[in-house]
Amino acid sequence: MISRTWVAGLACVALAGCVAGIEPGGQHPQRDFTVAAAPSAVLLRAADYVRVCHEESRRSVGVVFVAEREADAKGLGGEVRVRREDLLHKYFEIITVRHDGKGDALVSVTVLGSDEWDGAELDAVERSVTSATPQCRKAG
Repeated sequence: MISRTWVAGLACVALAGCVAGIEPGGQHPQRDFTVAAAPSAVLLRAADYVRVCHEESRRSVGVVFVAEREADAKGLGGEVRVRREDLLHKYFEIITVRHDGKGDALVSVTVLGSDEWDGAELDAVERSVTSATPQCRKAG
């Protein structure tokens, strides 16, 4: 007979895998690119993309995505993190913007790597941030 402790341990391991999200050092799809614009402007572009394509989008009934935005103290970049409203620490996408030292912005995008958080999402973020116009990923 399986003990309750053993079952509880298995349940914890299973749940941890489901709610982990993007983790440091994990194997997640990532793309880096440069944008010929001030980092503060590029951070606003990234935030606008997330607002239009994730926060205001209703892909699944009852699923709401929210963004956590954080600018660095010097105004030379920052980060936008996307998560589901009901999962406080599971990030599906992280967009980091920093100054390249020459006036342009270095952008790094990391996605979870499953479902809609894949290479097509990386393409949509890059198109949107470089063009300054939110262009959500194509359905399907």
